[in-house]
Amino acid sequence: MQFVTRTLVTILFAGLAAFSARCHAGSASIALPSVSSSISPSNAQSVSIPKAQVAAGKPAVPSQGTVAILPLLNLSERREGAQGVAAAFADKFRKRGFTVYPENALRGLIRKYRLRSVGGISAAGAEALRRDGGIDYIAIGAIDVYADGRIPEVGVTLRLLDAGTAKVVWAASAAQSGQDGVWAFGLGRIGDPGKLTERVVDKLFRSMPACVSAACRAATATGYSAVIIPFDNQSEESRAGDIVTALMLPKLASMKLEVIEPGVVEELLATRKTMPRGEIDLETMAELKDRFGVDFVVTGSVDDFSPGRGDEKTSNPQVEMTVRYLWTGSRSVAGLMSGQTAGQQSEWIFGVGRQYSFANLITDQLGKLLDLQPFTRISRIARIAKTEVPKP
Repeated sequence: MQFVTRTLVTILFAGLAAFSARCHAGSASIALPSVSSSISPSNAQSVSIPKAQVAAGKPAVPSQGTVAILPLLNLSERREGAQGVAAAFADKFRKRGFTVYPENALRGLIRKYRLRSVGGISAAGAEALRRDGGIDYIAIGAIDVYADGRIPEVGVTLRLLDAGTAKVVWAASAAQSGQDGVWAFGLGRIGDPGKLTERVVDKLFRSMPACVSAACRAATATGYSAVIIPFDNQSEESRAGDIVTALMLPKLASMKLEVIEPGVVEELLATRKTMPRGEIDLETMAELKDRFGVDFVVTGSVDDFSPGRGDEKTSNPQVEMTVRYLWTGSRSVAGLMSGQTAGQQSEWIFGVGRQYSFANLITDQLGKLLDLQPFTRISRIARIAKTEVPKP
């Protein structure tokens, strides 16, 4: 038996070595087009290239402006990962051409204007940062999960706001467990949460477009907007509703909907002395439409939630939730979906296909409930509602 196992491993590594050699050999024959050949005077834009970058001989990255990274919302209740995630965010923003606003100076502005600095920001707060700090963008992030153990897991969400308008210009989430990269005989397992954090943040920023300006966003916008009312939590996990709410925002943004910044929405709700979860009254819905021109209100409930932590054989995260979205034009329910899933449901043999990351499990389930494939259900209903249903 040991001889057969050693033989299989030898064959696998020999195949990988041969494949790697072919990739390197083939890459030598690939000709890259000249960047300047694709730019004409009609489509050229004025961009700024940092002098230090040019002097160092690094690839030229257009300047994107100054970004302030607000303190992260830590839904994991673990302090170990917060500093590492924040540092990784800053590093990635710099590589993308952003100037990261100094942390100490940002704290001074937050104290000066008594701003809410974790999890969201008001329109007035965003304007204060823009005016006094010369800040162009505001990054608001959350650590959805940070766990060590036999199978560590890291999950983060991040959104970028235009400081001048307080509008979300980009949002994404990413998560991974240490078991996700295993392909044979335990090879590829990651046991270090720090290394896992690097992988997750890298995955997150790969979804960021090269340009986040208003002109670039206009080309892909659907013209519809949404507000998220925090999900109600009926499970035994105290942060379940907040985690699902955080993961919903990037999902809606990926559907090209304009998602109103939650901090701006909470500011309005505070003036009405109400903080709804999982529901909304008609008067508040009407005010959201009048104030922000919102087309949809999205909310729901988390009915069951279990991270299901264990080893590679026993780990089995589970989630059950309901998603509701309402069309503000008729003040009625436009969609109601519910479902439950577990990590083991996707397994087909010997652990292959099993979902170990509960953050990814939630994201996948939200995708199914929102019917993202092959076309967004929300966009279909929006078009029907706009053209066929009379406004109240």
